[in-house]
Amino acid sequence: MAFSPKMKRTAIGIALLVVLFTACPLIMRVNPGPPPDFRESRGVYRWRDGRWTGLPHLAGGAESIAISPSGAVWAESPSGKGIDRWDGTRWTHYKGSDFGAVRDQLPGGFALQGDEVWAAAREGVARFDGKRWRLYPEAVVTRSAVAMAAGPSGVWIIDQPGNLSHFDGGRWGIEDLKNTPAGADWKKRVEDDWPELRVTADGAVWLLLEGLWRKDDAGWREIKLDNVDWYDTTAVGQDGGSVWLRGHSHIFEVRADGGMGRVFDFRELPASKGAAVFRLVAGGGKLWLATAKDLLTLDGREWRRYGIPPGTTLLTELTLGADGSPWVVAETRSTWRVAMWVAPPLGACALALLVIGTLLVLWAKGSAEARLERERAAGAVPAADLAASQAGVRRQVRALWWQVPLFLIGFPFALEAVALSRTYLRFAWPGAPEWLLWVVVLAPVAAIGAFLVRWWVRERAESGRIVGSTIWVVFVAAVFFFVLDRLLVSASPVASILTLFGGILVFAFILLRWNFWVAKQALKVCFSGDYDGALRWLRWAAFGGRSPYMLSVEGRILYLAGRIVEAERCFRRSVAYERSKKPAIRGQLLCFLGYALTDQGRYDEARRCLEDAIAMGDKSGDARIGVAELFVAQGKEPEKVVALIEEVMKIRGSPAAQSEPAATKAWALALLDRQSEMEAAIAFALREIPQSFKAAQASVHWRVGKALLVAQRTPEAIDHFRMACQADPQGHHGALARRELEKLSTPPLPPSTSCPD
Repeated sequence: MAFSPKMKRTAIGIALLVVLFTACPLIMRVNPGPPPDFRESRGVYRWRDGRWTGLPHLAGGAESIAISPSGAVWAESPSGKGIDRWDGTRWTHYKGSDFGAVRDQLPGGFALQGDEVWAAAREGVARFDGKRWRLYPEAVVTRSAVAMAAGPSGVWIIDQPGNLSHFDGGRWGIEDLKNTPAGADWKKRVEDDWPELRVTADGAVWLLLEGLWRKDDAGWREIKLDNVDWYDTTAVGQDGGSVWLRGHSHIFEVRADGGMGRVFDFRELPASKGAAVFRLVAGGGKLWLATAKDLLTLDGREWRRYGIPPGTTLLTELTLGADGSPWVVAETRSTWRVAMWVAPPLGACALALLVIGTLLVLWAKGSAEARLERERAAGAVPAADLAASQAGVRRQVRALWWQVPLFLIGFPFALEAVALSRTYLRFAWPGAPEWLLWVVVLAPVAAIGAFLVRWWVRERAESGRIVGSTIWVVFVAAVFFFVLDRLLVSASPVASILTLFGGILVFAFILLRWNFWVAKQALKVCFSGDYDGALRWLRWAAFGGRSPYMLSVEGRILYLAGRIVEAERCFRRSVAYERSKKPAIRGQLLCFLGYALTDQGRYDEARRCLEDAIAMGDKSGDARIGVAELFVAQGKEPEKVVALIEEVMKIRGSPAAQSEPAATKAWALALLDRQSEMEAAIAFALREIPQSFKAAQASVHWRVGKALLVAQRTPEAIDHFRMACQADPQGHHGALARRELEKLSTPPLPPSTSCPD
């Protein structure tokens, strides 16, 4: 069974819709696996004397670090299996058997109290006094310790059920927080987040878990602060008797009295935009701040930047040594490993986009061929032009085979590449202003974009685009929704859904109304007499393809410009493409086609078109005016012309809309030799002539001139022909008036853009 081109095109369209609606869910099911773990690359570095120095790499990497007053560096393994000590010459690893525990894990981390080290294991709390470890199994109620802290008041450990253990130097005590103000709704709060502990220099212990509480000799007290989202708040350090917290967009100090101290907006920090803030340490009269991409210090009122250790990618931890120098943990991330991790989903996306691009090109090719066939059947394309149009389709389809996939795949990747390039450039050039970074990363993109735009403009100027109007819509939609998605990254789910839904409605509305708005602007330019400008605007704003309505508007502009043959082709194309079930719309298109055929002297064809238009419902009277002008142009049936015009003038309420019909009526009355009525019709037509419509002014004066010629009042006719020519020198009726003047002159007048005085 052979399939018709229409059936093939329909099948391709259905396949395209199926791919579009199933590709995204299928791609979302592509699992790239767990993200690459770069924690084993983490090393310990020290900033001193204006340069970074690193300790020998620790097997398995380093996590939290702390430095004792004697200078020993302690680091926890990222996997939580034991703890390591740097004594100045080598690393020593301590595991569970050293603590007296069965397992190596330290779920609660570790803390320093002077030179002593405390580590929260599953079986209890281990203490290292510089020589040996001792385990306190009585320090824990459960095996789920989650946080610990140490300070002047002793060692504090909290587990997930809410048991707070405290060692005061002699013995352990355990308090059930659920029986205190700090434990209200504990089970609900601990389901959403993990508690954090801090001990300040005054011995107070601070608890952060969807709220902030402070315990001193007077007991627990809740710290209430306005405009703080506790769910999004993390403890980053302490300074004297105060703790420092990080919110969504600020870091701020909470004093011992419960008041808020210093506040720093992230935008005020000289750090990379969007860089996370991990740790704050106070010492030597300075504040040190570790962000993902910079080590910052506040000396007085000004922040200074020290960057990150060479060869690393980001900071994760910060502490101060006994001499006040900062020590950090920095991680090195391999771009190649990240690329291999995201390769499966990106490959799936690219494959889906290639399939979509292939179906788009096939569908556009079929649509263009069907369009040419409709134009040929409607007589809109002469046989001589058909072969050239078919060759143009083949050439443009060949170009689309690489243009469409290149755009669909390259556009989102190019935007992401720009963002990543700016991030890496910020790391490599920390002192550069933000605007300079964007200039550097966007310069090559802008240069390539300018070249592509220039190439596209040249190609489009040399040959009209037959293929691709729908593809342009796809391109615009892709850009619109990708940018919208980027803007919604930080929005809430509800706001994202509402904004996306609103964006779809806005895009659909613009898409539906675009043709009408473009046509309206083009007609506004046309009414001023700038036909070339109107055509230029109409064709460029159509993005390579025009609807039947836009084709009819283009035909009207071409008709008013005197390019009748081209206008006929546009009208025929609009008739061929018009699929509306409303007879009035098709009738209006046939009416326009009848006008073009009349001006070419093809009266029989014109009459058939106009009569069909009248049969379909001629509410505006345009088709009846066309029949009247058809008769008067041949000098036939002037009585019928007068009757038709009077009928139309009753329909049209606006006097300005009656001006041209009145001038045609005067022409018919002149043929009937009814001079007084002709004079009245001429006076009405000239009085109501629209002043802002150049073509209408020329049309009225030309018709009045023809009426006066029939009445053998040649000098007056010449005056009106000149006025027609002056009103619209580039238009159709201006050209007709020029021809009349050439016939009446001896010798004939040469063609010009204006008429002689």
